[in-house]
Amino acid sequence: MKKIYLILLAVPLVSGAFFTASAKPAPAVAPAPAAAVPPVDDKDKNKIPKKSAFRLQIGFVTGVQAGPIGSNSLIQKDVDSMTSAVNAANLSAASGSPPAAVTNMSAVTYAVPLGISLQTVLFDFFRIRLQATYDIPIPTTNEYTDTSSGATKTFRSDIRVSQLQVPLLFMFDIPVGRENNIYLGGGPTLYWGTIEKTINETNKTTGASLNDTDKIQGFAYGPTFIIGIQRRLTPYVSVSADFLYQMGARGGFQDKHQNDSSNNNPTGFSDLNGNSGSEKNATDGSFNTGTPKIMNYEGVRFLLSLNLHLDL
Repeated sequence: MKKIYLILLAVPLVSGAFFTASAKPAPAVAPAPAAAVPPVDDKDKNKIPKKSAFRLQIGFVTGVQAGPIGSNSLIQKDVDSMTSAVNAANLSAASGSPPAAVTNMSAVTYAVPLGISLQTVLFDFFRIRLQATYDIPIPTTNEYTDTSSGATKTFRSDIRVSQLQVPLLFMFDIPVGRENNIYLGGGPTLYWGTIEKTINETNKTTGASLNDTDKIQGFAYGPTFIIGIQRRLTPYVSVSADFLYQMGARGGFQDKHQNDSSNNNPTGFSDLNGNSGSEKNATDGSFNTGTPKIMNYEGVRFLLSLNLHLDL
């Protein structure tokens, strides 16, 4: 019996050892080393470069300026005069006469600014920007035609306004999300402006014509206020949109263009000088520059900018 018991006990021990030896796993193979991945900087993720001791931003600027140099008040004189002249012509005309009519009338001028800006960011929340833009003028024309008296009379006023602006702006940043910043502030601005205006009154039936050209030009100064938003596209490129309100002004400007005795202010209309009479003084024939004028730069402008970032 003991032999049978020992045999029965030995069988599972031997078979277990056999299967254990058979099931022994193959030696582990070391995995291939993973490719090295450079660490990703959080600021790169956010399209904002790492902190730098000095940040310089160069911007290429364009946009639109409505009513540059506050010339609307000067141009409005044409609009008022034309309306009065047309109404008077129609009232005095015989029944059934062709009416006088305003062909084109506008008291608003526009310009397209082009320029460049230099900007630095300090302490990650304070911006200083020096900007220079030249406004390419879009000329404005006011015109009316009067045929009520049987003759064709026209009055035409061409206005051209241009200016150079150099604001120095100090702004505070307000972060919005990871890639956007709103900024607001203001600063002093230097202006160089020119208003040129040519007026012509012609009787096409008789060929008679009166012409006058006037020009005022010079420097002015005042504050500019700004609010804008910037979006970072890459660590080195961003776009921005700005809304600016300007309040520059300066007086003492006089007409720089002298007309001869045959080309004075057309009858019944005021030019930039506000002179109703001849530009030649009747007593000594000297040039009459008229009452000094103020160039008012108050108005709004919208600017778009493509910016390059050089962070050192």
